[in-house]
Formats: sequence, C-alpha cells, structure tokens
Amino acid sequence: MIALGDSSYDNFCGAGRTFDALLQEQGATRVGDVLEIDAIEQPEPEVASCPW
Repeated sequence: MIALGDSSYDNFCGAGRTFDALLQEQGATRVGDVLEIDAIEQPEPEVASCPW
C-alpha cells in the first residue's frame, strides 16, 4: 500500500494508515511494508513509488 500525505498536517498519511488498519481488522495479510510518501520531501510521488 502507498499512503500519500503532507507532514505539515496532523493526520499525515491518515487515510492510508486508516485503510491499512481496516484491512488488518478484516484479516488481510500484507505482502510488503506500507510506503508513506511525504509531499514536502517528495513532490513527485512516482519518484519514490516506482522503485518500491
């Protein structure tokens, strides 16, 4: 899962984190780590997500 966010906000990657938690509650199994991309550090998310 890729979670996009902006660390200047209190709920950084909140939607991705919430969705991940809901999937876990339903018995889903992760196949890899969650990738959190901060728009402040990485304005082009595809640069960080493609190698992931």
